[in-house]
Amino acid sequence: LDRLGIRVRACIPGDARYIDVASAHRARAAMMVCSSALINLARKMQERWDIPFFEGSFYGITDTSEALRNIAELLVRKGADAEILDRTET
Repeated sequence: LDRLGIRVRACIPGDARYIDVASAHRARAAMMVCSSALINLARKMQERWDIPFFEGSFYGITDTSEALRNIAELLVRKGADAEILDRTET
């Protein structure tokens, strides 16, 4: 993600503490990784702060590539430079 120029604002585990979620509302996009328990949180963030999300995985090359493309697409829709899409393919 660093090499693509994507900054991670928050990482919210299932047993999150306040500090884990305090800045999550500043995100431009969200990814749910292996956690159906937090799907309601993702939906609320989308509803309240217009933060789009998708469910993805970083297990294996195919899933990782797809996740990076999905993140880039969401960020471009939220105003990021479209060049990020090209960087996901290199």
